[in-house]
Parts: sequence; C-alpha cells; structure tokens
Amino acid sequence: MLRRRRPRRDAAPRRSRGRLIHDDRLPWGGRHVGPDGLAELGLVLATTVDTEVTPETIFEAGDTVIQMGRSHGTVRADGSIYDIPECHVWTFRNGKVVQVEMYIESNAILQLIPR
Repeated sequence: MLRRRRPRRDAAPRRSRGRLIHDDRLPWGGRHVGPDGLAELGLVLATTVDTEVTPETIFEAGDTVIQMGRSHGTVRADGSIYDIPECHVWTFRNGKVVQVEMYIESNAILQLIPR
C-alpha cells in the first residue's frame, strides 16, 4: 500500500529549485538546476542558436503537462536553418514547476552545429 507522506508542521517551506534536462550531447545539454542553471542554459542556447518553438499539441496528465511541436531557427555560427520536432515535459508539484525535460531531434541539430 502506498502512503502519502505528510509534511512536518515545523518544517520551513523549501524553495523550489526546479530542473531543466536536455540531451548531454548538445552544447546546452545536461541538467540545469535552479535560477543559476536556467541562466546558464539561456546563455549557451542564445549564443549557439536563434530558436523559436511552435507548440502543436499540449495535454495534461495529472501533475505533468506535455507539449509537442517544432523547434525552428538558425545556427548562429554559419546561418544554417533548422526545423525539427521537439517535446517538453513539465512536472508540477504544489502548483510550481519542479522539472522540465526538453527533447529535440538531437542528431539533426548536432549535424548543423560546428564542434
């Protein structure tokens, strides 16, 4: 039997640190935790590609929201254009985002990004 653990009444509320997860092979890949991780991700992403996401489908499954669509843009190093499938999986706890997993067609973008 599963039991929901009750929070301690004397425990101070924890600040949500949140996590973003990308394919480790990408320049912006890996785990990015908290505000500093988000800032690091944004910096690397913005210096590598000029990108935009176009959502096509969004649905909710309990504490999880899944968004599927297309990521399209330009590789900053050489102007290569891409348009690839992507998916974001958002996990919420107590109304706050605690994790975002971001998936793209990694091999397609890796072929365009200079090493």
